[in-house]
Amino acid sequence: MYKELTDLLFEQREQNISHISYEQELMLFSSIRKGRTEQIPQIVDALKSNHTSRLSQNPIQNLRYLFVVSIAQICRFAIEGGVNMEKAFCISDLFIQKMDVCLQPDDIYELYRQALTCYAEEVQYSHKKELHYSSRIRQSIDYIYNHLHEKLNINILSSRAGLSPNYYSSLFKKETGTTVSAYINKARISAACNMLHYSEYSGQEISDYLGFSSYSHFCSIFKKYTFQTPLEYRRTHFRKKW
Repeated sequence: MYKELTDLLFEQREQNISHISYEQELMLFSSIRKGRTEQIPQIVDALKSNHTSRLSQNPIQNLRYLFVVSIAQICRFAIEGGVNMEKAFCISDLFIQKMDVCLQPDDIYELYRQALTCYAEEVQYSHKKELHYSSRIRQSIDYIYNHLHEKLNINILSSRAGLSPNYYSSLFKKETGTTVSAYINKARISAACNMLHYSEYSGQEISDYLGFSSYSHFCSIFKKYTFQTPLEYRRTHFRKKW
């Protein structure tokens, strides 16, 4: 077995073949845990472009195996996102059974997209409080999560919502229970935790990417929400769980 593994590794190096990185894969899948659907096309593309995992010499069988492995991983992310465990496993079983009768790659890719969408929507449904937000606040929250690396403040968000800053601030706090600035900070710290958890970006790089005014400000806000410094968080969480 060891010789076969060595031969396979040598062959892949000779052909310059490499798998999608662990960090890239986990950061893509983690979007399902948050119920975010915008990265689903990227996850599907990752499956389509995965020509390095040769689990079978038969191309369609190889794709079937990749589908099962991927759905098993995504199922766990959905559970972490709040989906009932039994329901998450039933969804996995259902889509694997459907895949088992697919004969064409495009049919499998489409089923994979449907499975991802189903899991993301189940996570969204589990976040019942957010379902009661008004359309303007829901749109603002979507905008915040999609623009965490850009300048965000109450003037920008209230303008996009077509409301005065004062009224928008009052409405936002009434519906979410927190201020706009606190919500933005919490969303950015959540993203920072994700990056510290799955990637090898430094704390300074994460701070710069997420638009904090300085690394010291980032550390101060991070500790306020997590009770740890970014370095302490990485030491205790890096690549733990999923």
